[in-house]
Amino acid sequence: MGSKHVNYHDFVKQLQQQPHSVTCYILWHIFHQYKKTDLAFSVDPLRYIFRFENKYTLFGEDVWQLEKYIRWFQTNIVLIFEKQRWEEIIHHFDNFRSLETNKPIDSYNIYLTLSLSREDLSFSEDADDRIIQIPSPEHPHPKRYRPLKGGLAFGLLKKDKIICFAAAPHILTQKSLSFAILRGIKTELLERRQGYALKTVGMLCKELFSRYQLSNIFLWVEETNTAARNLYEQLGFQEEAKIFSIYCDQKK
Repeated sequence: MGSKHVNYHDFVKQLQQQPHSVTCYILWHIFHQYKKTDLAFSVDPLRYIFRFENKYTLFGEDVWQLEKYIRWFQTNIVLIFEKQRWEEIIHHFDNFRSLETNKPIDSYNIYLTLSLSREDLSFSEDADDRIIQIPSPEHPHPKRYRPLKGGLAFGLLKKDKIICFAAAPHILTQKSLSFAILRGIKTELLERRQGYALKTVGMLCKELFSRYQLSNIFLWVEETNTAARNLYEQLGFQEEAKIFSIYCDQKK
C-alpha cells in the first residue's frame, strides 16, 4: 500500500495516541515527506509497517498480517521494533548486525526515547559567544554532519574550531503538533567532560523553544550511553519508552 492509497489522516490520528517521542520520526516524515514514505496499517487494532528510505518501523500485535507488504524490504535495512517482535524478526530476516560497531553479532540496539517540554527545560545560562549557529560564513557544517542540514544547529568554538556540535534537523511547526528532534550531538574526544555539550545542547533547546514556539523536543539515546543520558537528564529530558533496532537482511 503506497502513499497514494493510504488515508494518512486516520493513521496520524491513531499514531498521536502513542508517545510522541517514539513516533516523532514517523510524524515528521508524514508531514514533510509523505510522498517518499510507504505505509500499511490497520486501525482496530492499530498495527503498522512504516518505511522511509531503508528504515522500517514495525508496530502492533499480528503485524505480520500485513506481510504482503514485506515486498518493500530490501537487503541491508534497519528495523525498528518492539521487543516482543524479536523472535518473529529472527524468523523473517537474516544476518543481524548492530547499529553500533562495539556490539556482538546477533544483538539489537536498545534506545531510550526522551521528551523535553518548555516547562521542564533546566537551562538558564546567558548566551555564550563561543556558541554560534551553524552554518555561518566562516563555519559550514562539519563534514561528518552535512547530512543533518536544515532545521537549526549550533557549534561551540575553541581556537576557531568547532569542538562541540548539536543539531535539530527535524522541526515540525503545525498548529496541532509542534516539536523538534535532536541529532548529531557530539563533542571532540579530547574536549569532553568540560561541560561543552551541556552548554551547546542547552542553548539549542532554549533557542528552539523561543524561535519556533514548540511544544516538545525529542531524541533517542542508546541505553548504554550513560554519559549522554546524564547530560539530557540535567537539561530536563524525561524517558518515555524504549525502542529496539537492528540492521538485517530479508530472509532468502
